[in-house]
Amino acid sequence: MTNTQKTVLVVDDDPRVRATAVELFRELGFRVLDAYNGSQALELVAASNPPIDCMFIDIRMPGMSGTELARIVGDRHPGVKVVLTTGYQVDQKPDLPLVPKPWQLEQIKSALGVGGGTKH
Repeated sequence: MTNTQKTVLVVDDDPRVRATAVELFRELGFRVLDAYNGSQALELVAASNPPIDCMFIDIRMPGMSGTELARIVGDRHPGVKVVLTTGYQVDQKPDLPLVPKPWQLEQIKSALGVGGGTKH
């Protein structure tokens, strides 16, 4: 069986947080793209080759929120797995996996379905 590298798109408007997430996913063995807002993320999802396998999206961003972005991606690209993240209290639990900030590596692995030491 071939181990193909999966692609994750990190979407967060805070450059430091985004850079930290990018490094974390690289360490997990992912090919990583990043976007600073929902519009840029949608452009990347539409144009990416190889296609994006999953997205790690901050809920609170100016303009399009992470939940709005997740809904659009779900409609246009149903094969893309979406995981939400936030450092704030969430009033209503989203229908998607949620990893609170500060991140715990095991929570991210669980949300993405990434196994032990296996690189994806």
